[in-house]
Amino acid sequence: MPNTKELEIKWEKSKNKINQLLEKNDKSTVNMFKFYKLYIQSPFDKALMKLFELVFNGWYKEKMEG
Repeated sequence: MPNTKELEIKWEKSKNKINQLLEKNDKSTVNMFKFYKLYIQSPFDKALMKLFELVFNGWYKEKMEG
């Protein structure tokens, strides 16, 4: 299983921002969260994990760092 520690740390740091933006129906956050749900439903699917990781990292860069 791949090391997901860095992704988990970023997710924990982002929870409040994610919830705020979901309440505002922010399109990029809603889309990122859809990928998160897919990933959670199939945690051993490496392709879904990579896809979520790409989407989440893009979201993180825009919303948390940008």
